[in-house]
Amino acid sequence: MHEVHPADHPIHGVRDFLLHLFTITVGLLIALGLENIAEYVHHRHLVHEARENLHHEIEDNRKDLKDVLEAIPKEQARYKDLLTYLQARAEGRPSEIHKVMIGVEMITPQDASWQTANATGALSFMPYSEVQRYATAYQLQKKLDALQEAAIQPVILLIATVGGGDPEKLSKEDLAGAIPQVRQVAAHLESVREIGADLDKRYADALKGE
Repeated sequence: MHEVHPADHPIHGVRDFLLHLFTITVGLLIALGLENIAEYVHHRHLVHEARENLHHEIEDNRKDLKDVLEAIPKEQARYKDLLTYLQARAEGRPSEIHKVMIGVEMITPQDASWQTANATGALSFMPYSEVQRYATAYQLQKKLDALQEAAIQPVILLIATVGGGDPEKLSKEDLAGAIPQVRQVAAHLESVREIGADLDKRYADALKGE
């Protein structure tokens, strides 16, 4: 807060009064100007720090996403083999497939920098188009995370049913229950592949900067 102090000597006449008023006005303008400059510098620093943190976070998330996307074709092939095996067993036919790995590779995307930028108000000082690119990427990232969470349950059930012992000794009930679970995991993998490919593009857009 800026205080206005009275003159330290008596004011004589209109000329002295106007001079004193001018001095006060100039002093206030300088003080307000310095305050605005300080706020501007603070906002620029806030934006710079937020942008730097966001880029590091997105780059790390994108690297993890790349690993997941590269693993999906092999995972899809494994679940295709597992489905073939289970269907053959359910129909009483022999199968050439004797070993199948069950599991999925997942990404755990981070959003701490995005949440911090939002909480500190840094986003409000960034260009609108830049904020939109970040928001689009993080919204799609959240969707991918939810999709992965949904895929966990059928994988756990499959591990308990098929991976818990000798698959050759599975009952007809176990086989009947495992087949739709495999199809469900396969569907989730395809969705992760599609959304992940789109997310990779959104990450690239977000990293373009201003």
